[in-house]
Amino acid sequence: MYNAKGKQLSTKIKRGQSLAYTGKVKSTKNGKYYFYENNKKKRIPYYKIKGHEYYKLGRNRYVKVADVIAVNGNYLMTTGETTGGVKNNNVRTFINSNDYSNDSTMAPSDKYLKKGQKLTFDQAVTFVSQLDDFDHDPYDYYRINGRSTKSFTLGL
Repeated sequence: MYNAKGKQLSTKIKRGQSLAYTGKVKSTKNGKYYFYENNKKKRIPYYKIKGHEYYKLGRNRYVKVADVIAVNGNYLMTTGETTGGVKNNNVRTFINSNDYSNDSTMAPSDKYLKKGQKLTFDQAVTFVSQLDDFDHDPYDYYRINGRSTKSFTLGL
């Protein structure tokens, strides 16, 4: 939690939490951050404070957009590119034979990423056929921008 000046408050929210938003949700066609609610593309307003984007929760309390994974139970999505860093050593990359497909399988490549390496991602894809059985969640892969358009990494 942050105040209107971007200063962190004592109340903490874990990264990757779902945001229960009680304010007005707006329909959108071109929102930078959006989610689908009842099969309609929706967004909530965000504010820039010191170069970071925040959702306003009320009473001078804000939460970073980057810390939110879902709004009212609907997964938050973004347009364009996003950045991230590699947290572990020897993170393997994968190759997809059918780019932009949600029903193909991923093959491990012989390329690895190094811990601390900064990357830009331009697409997230869920490959449901990676499942061995229906008791597991699908795997999320992120396409690495600036490399082969078929180079992905498993969620970092």
